[in-house]
Amino acid sequence: MLLNPIPYRYSIRSFLAKVELWRSVKYEEVYLKDYASPREARTNLDEYFTFYNHRRLHQALDYQTPASIYFQKGELSTDKNPIFVS
Repeated sequence: MLLNPIPYRYSIRSFLAKVELWRSVKYEEVYLKDYASPREARTNLDEYFTFYNHRRLHQALDYQTPASIYFQKGELSTDKNPIFVS
């Protein structure tokens, strides 16, 4: 009996993408900062997610940003200052 109505292939890919995102958040932002308040943490995380989605090039996306894939249907990023992270 299948308890999850989402196809197995989709749920594994979705899960792995989320794991990678949160690993990146922890190692590239949270563990490097000493937040003075929850408000400061929230502000810094908002900035990090903007960076992660709009400036950080992803190897798995053929060195494009998630935003360029989502909004421009896969056109190469035109960012003048891309950030390469492997």
